[in-house]
Amino acid sequence: VMLANLMKCAQAFARTGGGARGHVVWSRSWGPLPEGVDGGQVPFARAWAAVEPLVKPVVESLPATPVPPLGWRHWLRDLGPHRAYVRRIETARRQLLALFPVAVAIPERDAVLFVLNSSTRVSRHPATCALGYLGWWQLRRLRRIATRFPQPVRVVTLHHHVVRRGEEGAEDFVNRVFAKFSVLADAWRVTRFCKQHDVRALLNGHRHIEYQLRLPGGTVILATASSTLGDELSGDPRPQLERYDIARAQQGPSVGIHRRILRPLPLPAPQPQPDPALNDPPKT
Repeated sequence: VMLANLMKCAQAFARTGGGARGHVVWSRSWGPLPEGVDGGQVPFARAWAAVEPLVKPVVESLPATPVPPLGWRHWLRDLGPHRAYVRRIETARRQLLALFPVAVAIPERDAVLFVLNSSTRVSRHPATCALGYLGWWQLRRLRRIATRFPQPVRVVTLHHHVVRRGEEGAEDFVNRVFAKFSVLADAWRVTRFCKQHDVRALLNGHRHIEYQLRLPGGTVILATASSTLGDELSGDPRPQLERYDIARAQQGPSVGIHRRILRPLPLPAPQPQPDPALNDPPKT
């Protein structure tokens, strides 16, 4: 299921504006480096065109492919087929994960958006499927591709939180534990990158909690509430969207980021429909 979801995510992203503008670092797991590629950096659409024929047959064949047994009685005999089955899946997974990070240049804003995948670990239990992790290999590619984009406005986006809000300490025990483990496991990697590369803002979601926080290096963390369920911590269930206008340069003590909250108008109350029987003419 996780492999299929990862493929669907990459497939959907390829159809967006980010997929059309995005660039990634070419991975050796996709094949030899194409000719004419400068510095190993290729458009996301070109990378997806190379990855899709490699992983799509694997994903589509899994529902009809039985898992090879691995029993104690014939363990040595079963080990080879079982390892081949796992190796096929793990190869496709590595090829999909190598599509991240994606650098999306926005030349009209003199900005670049780095899209990270914070759900890289394999989870075999519902209790751990929400844990976030980036991995050193993804950060290594991020540092490499960041040198190719000198735009002054740099924004990093990922799914999981990198810090906890202090207000969460007043929650009950279960929610405090949940809040602790919902933070990105290797958040220090991305916060260090933000400091070293002068990242203006870091966008994240995951829990339906809204806050703004400035890191010591100057990066502003912008966490948004749910567009359908509102803010979980404040108990505000109203749906909302948030728009951030980021200036090209910070102005004095200001971070140069303007926030605007957009809430959809409530639907009009349904009007009572007249009963057709009351409008019938009297019978004589």
